[in-house]
Amino acid sequence: MKNELILKDSYFTENNEFTLQKTKMTDFWKTIKSEVSQTTLQRFGIEYLVNKIDGFGGLNDFKDGGDISTVNNADKGVFVDDEHRQRYQLNYNKDTRKKYYEGRKTDSNDTRLATQRKRLFQNENVIDGYTGKNLSKDGSTHLDHIISAKEIHENKSARLFMSNDERNDMAVDERNIVPTNSSLNQSKGEHDLDEWLDKPSSKDKSQTNQERFEINKEDAHELKEDAKSFVNDKINAARAKEVTTASISRGVEQAKKQIVGLIFYYGQEIIVDSLKELALTWKNYSGIKQRLFAIKECGNHIKDKVITKIKDIKTIAKDIFNCVSEGFISGVTACIVEGIINMFLTTVKNVSKLLQDGITGLISVVKLWIKNPENLPKNELVKSSIKLISGILATSLGIIAEESIKSGFVAVFPALTFLAEPVGIVGGILVTGCLSGLVLYIVDNFGKIVQSIKNSWETIEFGLANSVEDIENRYQMLVSKIDEAYQGLLQQIERHYKKLNKLSELAYDTSMPVGEQFNASISYARATGVNENKILHNLDEIDAYFLN
Repeated sequence: MKNELILKDSYFTENNEFTLQKTKMTDFWKTIKSEVSQTTLQRFGIEYLVNKIDGFGGLNDFKDGGDISTVNNADKGVFVDDEHRQRYQLNYNKDTRKKYYEGRKTDSNDTRLATQRKRLFQNENVIDGYTGKNLSKDGSTHLDHIISAKEIHENKSARLFMSNDERNDMAVDERNIVPTNSSLNQSKGEHDLDEWLDKPSSKDKSQTNQERFEINKEDAHELKEDAKSFVNDKINAARAKEVTTASISRGVEQAKKQIVGLIFYYGQEIIVDSLKELALTWKNYSGIKQRLFAIKECGNHIKDKVITKIKDIKTIAKDIFNCVSEGFISGVTACIVEGIINMFLTTVKNVSKLLQDGITGLISVVKLWIKNPENLPKNELVKSSIKLISGILATSLGIIAEESIKSGFVAVFPALTFLAEPVGIVGGILVTGCLSGLVLYIVDNFGKIVQSIKNSWETIEFGLANSVEDIENRYQMLVSKIDEAYQGLLQQIERHYKKLNKLSELAYDTSMPVGEQFNASISYARATGVNENKILHNLDEIDAYFLN
């Protein structure tokens, strides 16, 4: 069979290695071209819009360190906003204590220590919170912070997650202050309660403060633990509030981005496809009148599609719900994951966007596997999943590359700043398109690529396992076999052309009977590859051919 194929003129263009490699490269560049074209449309569509408007999930909506504060980031000088920076970097001193940790007066309440003490004195008896003794209603009675103002201020999480007013309210809350005498309060100062109790008294070194002021250590420890639990609960609540607020905000951003994407999808489905159809048939129209009519018909077609789409309100509502829910979930998830990462490592905004888009793609993949609307087999689901995630990440990398190219261009060519935008856009499009195309090509041709790598590795293994002499011997043996096959092939070609030559002589031999010469002509036509439907087999076909 193969020998017969060899006799065809097309054999050497269809089966040689160069042609096969050329076909692969043609397919590869065709994929790249398609993805670059698609990326160009996307770049000047949804990504362009969301990057220009704040709050729609564009690159400018991301920041170094993410949207959730962490102590790790704060220690490195990375904050979600200036308010967090100012209160975290606030130093503790007497003025800070007086301003932020001794209560405040608002329209609805007055928590200043002096005011609280006046209210306390309205009670019949005032009991010392540490000793249980009665206190006099005068200046010798103080209100003491169980967890000191200094300890609260030095708690990094308290400064990071709680506003100055929130820390103030917590510091003077009734669960963290107790009445006591001025001597004890001044002696304790900013010390930890348990540590202060075991310290030698400043008045008498032979006594501890516990012994001097006659304090029940177990009761005091319990008092401290309750206050500590209250303070930690308040800090954790503030942390949870920031995480919730930031996550919801990110979720809303991503939901809005998905809505924009849905609008562009509808636009492409209705408008772009109609215009594409018009462009493909444009050459078929002759004259301005026909073309104007075609444009009008295209407009009517678009109008009909829009009306049909609007009437399908159930599908639109379903699409919107899916977009909003998917975007919101991906935004919330990515924000929380990013917050956890930033507890240990500080992310830059480019990584934040990659992480967000990666999680968006992952959620889409999970949705694809759960619903599988096209009933794809598992191997096709895997391919689709890889394409989906890689496409999204390639887009993100393209946007990041665009920003980097712009910055680099301005730095290198400051006089050509006006060109930074178009150069950056072109670079970003090429990065996105080439990455997407490369991944798509690899996924679609994975088996062939693996086999090629395997063959190359086997060649390397053979070279490593055999000596030069063995390889030369095998080479000579192979050349010998090729020579034998080549000689056989030449003989077959010689026989074939002898047969053709004989048929040619018979077809043109006018001394032969007409019938035999005619049959020889038919055989000659078949042997030279003429299609059967183009061969004239009898007188009727000859008459029909020449008369028609």
